[in-house]
Amino acid sequence: MTLSSKDQRENLDVIEKINSVFLGARDFRKLAEQSVNLIANELRSAGVLGAAVFRVHENEEKLYSYAYAARAFEAVERLLPRKFSELSVILNDKDNLLVRAVITKEIQQGTRLYDFARPTLNEAVSLSIQKVVGYKFVIAYPLRLKQGKVSGVLAFALENDTPNDEQKLLLETFRLQFELAFENVLEFERVVKRYEKSVVPIDESKPSVHFMLRITPRQNALLVQRAKEAGLDKTSYIRSWLDLGAKR
Repeated sequence: MTLSSKDQRENLDVIEKINSVFLGARDFRKLAEQSVNLIANELRSAGVLGAAVFRVHENEEKLYSYAYAARAFEAVERLLPRKFSELSVILNDKDNLLVRAVITKEIQQGTRLYDFARPTLNEAVSLSIQKVVGYKFVIAYPLRLKQGKVSGVLAFALENDTPNDEQKLLLETFRLQFELAFENVLEFERVVKRYEKSVVPIDESKPSVHFMLRITPRQNALLVQRAKEAGLDKTSYIRSWLDLGAKR
């Protein structure tokens, strides 16, 4: 299907808005929230009724929910068992299509929300949410970063039974831009961690400096004797002697 000039102009306007949101992103949660809100506001006329962002937490081996936006937002909130940002699924649950997107690094799609939400949401709740929002199709894009690993998932809810050419173009463009912004956030997080490590206060009471001293056998024998008299090993005796000297 060929897009009309009007559709092309509208799509370019949306892409420009996407760039303005993603430019300079530093916090992932804020990035996720702004992104799904942009989708809800700008892509509804294209049949995109909702979107959600998820991020992999490798240390916990879980996929966490971060943000979503959809039509009938308040009604959906009442149906959720707890806050959306508190929902997660373990990464070995291959029946969940979001998890499968992470594992296979491939787009996952289907007509039932339950297949993307199980077991976090039961089938009845999933069906109710889908009816309230009014979507018929879900497509989940793995967020593939430079290292080749998948660090999250971007999911869209569509009004139609299957994505059309215009939707595919918009969603793929959005996914690519989000991946670039995600890379920038990760790099910023790495910089912050390096900075935090460099400014951590040094605990002066804990040994951290390696020092080597050559002594004669006679000096060593005297050191062993004095340490034994003090009930310490040689290293501890030297440290206690230095601490005592420092206090004088």
